Amino acid sequence: MGVGIAMAMSGDHSQVPVHVHLNTLGWLSMTLFGLVYHVVPDMAWGRLPRWHLGASATGLALMLPALVMIGMGQHEKVGPLAGAGAMLTILGMALFAVQVFRATSSARRAAALPAAE
Repeated sequence: MGVGIAMAMSGDHSQVPVHVHLNTLGWLSMTLFGLVYHVVPDMAWGRLPRWHLGASATGLALMLPALVMIGMGQHEKVGPLAGAGAMLTILGMALFAVQVFRATSSARRAAALPAAE
């Protein structure tokens, strides 16, 4: 939100892409991940959640500074860094999707089993 406030105060909106990515990936997505892991605590255990967090956080940490520099006209220097950050972020999203699929599949299987008498 600080980036948005700084842009509003200065009248320079050149960093809108950074602001959008930071709020969507850094705030909204990470909040969603945390809420899902809180509501379905079994999803938070094992290697996959750690890989998910590592890929998502590292991707965001690489991508945001690169986007700032791209906004300043330095695409040639940091374009590959932004790309690497984006790929890690996509990997993180895919790992989370696998987690959700596994959790919902096991819940469906459990619901389909007849009750033990």
